[in-house]
Amino acid sequence: MFSKSLKLGLLFAAGTLATITATASADNINTSGVLCQNFNAREALDIDYISSGVRNLAAAPRLVICAMPRSPLAATPFRTFYVDGQNNAGTATSCTITVYSYQGIIQSTQSFTESAGPAPWDHGVTMPVVPGTFDYASLLCSLPANAGGTLFGVTAIQP
Repeated sequence: MFSKSLKLGLLFAAGTLATITATASADNINTSGVLCQNFNAREALDIDYISSGVRNLAAAPRLVICAMPRSPLAATPFRTFYVDGQNNAGTATSCTITVYSYQGIIQSTQSFTESAGPAPWDHGVTMPVVPGTFDYASLLCSLPANAGGTLFGVTAIQP
């Protein structure tokens, strides 16, 4: 009896695996702004981390840099990211997304500025070049002074 059950179970498992297609796909990857770092070492104490993201406490704008994890899917490439944040009225956040090879060679960049406030903003960025399988991406943002804006995070859109 055990032998029949084992054989039946193995056949069921084999049949299930045989029906899975070879298409590669992944979920979107959301990265919180709390993972961003000060870009200039001497400005580390100006950057403030709160539960919803990162902001700048200095009296002048400050740069933060954020890793943008992505799945290296060669079969179905993507090239869209969303950056989320919020600005106080009269302030602006400027960002640049850079895609670079595993050798550190820049493949493409795309910049934008958001000045909407006080409502949160969501900025979609489509890169001019499809990132390669082993390319990396980073986000460099200039945050407004005096906690005038918060960078909530970034999403890599995966097919």
